[in-house]
Amino acid sequence: ILSIGLILLAARLKKKVTSVRFFVAQEIVFLTLFIIIVFFLSLLVWSLFRFTEDPELFKFTTGGDVSSSPAVSDGVVYVGSNDDHLYAIKANTGQEIWRFETGSDGYSSPAVSDGVVYVGSDDNHLYALNTNTGQEIWRFKTDDWISSYPAVSDGVVFVGSNDDRMSE
Repeated sequence: ILSIGLILLAARLKKKVTSVRFFVAQEIVFLTLFIIIVFFLSLLVWSLFRFTEDPELFKFTTGGDVSSSPAVSDGVVYVGSNDDHLYAIKANTGQEIWRFETGSDGYSSPAVSDGVVYVGSDDNHLYALNTNTGQEIWRFKTDDWISSYPAVSDGVVFVGSNDDRMSE
């Protein structure tokens, strides 16, 4: 940025000077604007690249490996674990809100819509849980395990299963 400013200043100095006072006033305005722009660009770069030594907000330990992607809604992280549980965790602190035990490992990533979290399990069920309490609202049985991500549209839940079907 400084190089660009110096190039522009050099180009301006090559112009024919007709009035010394006008030239000095014009260059003072130009340099002032240049300094202001450099200052604000420096602030922008600083704000984009300021990192702490440990950028993690929290670590949350489950009883098994986590192979599903989390879903985040209203400050809560929902994530399944291969310890047969779906967890609801406060996004800003990492504190567990609730956990729900499915019948088997959870490779399915959860989906959240209208106060309900949906998650599939290796126990051949798709679960619908209340986001506030973790209480089961309903479950849907398939003929094989569910590792796909449920999709929700207009109150209808779609999910694929290893039984070679997609269910709604």
